[in-house]
Amino acid sequence: VETMTGGLYGVEALSRWHHPKLGNIYPSRFIAVAEETGQIEAIGRWSLKEACTQMMKWDQDGVHVPTVSVNLSAVHFRNRGLPEYIANLLQYHNLTPDRLTVEITESVMMDSSGDTEEVLHAIRRLDVGLSM
Repeated sequence: VETMTGGLYGVEALSRWHHPKLGNIYPSRFIAVAEETGQIEAIGRWSLKEACTQMMKWDQDGVHVPTVSVNLSAVHFRNRGLPEYIANLLQYHNLTPDRLTVEITESVMMDSSGDTEEVLHAIRRLDVGLSM
């Protein structure tokens, strides 16, 4: 919420899991397992797609949400195909790049690999927001 106007600044997409028998599974648990098993990249791509789909639905319903932030794991930024995936999602959902912010962790910034650096720069060239 913008403090000066009281208007909506944006929203954050959060991963939550409610298991029918085990109850709430905390992200610190299932995200760690997803990273260990190699499923985190699929979760991140799904999260980006769902966030864009929801933004499109809000637009169709006349609900203005300026931006949505999606948290991605460090492994996503080693994939040189990520910027193209994001660009295609935005185009498909008819969203301008400023409507999406990709949240990065400190560990991403500490990753000195050439792939990570190139992916971060390519995302910025799309005019998609980056936040830490």
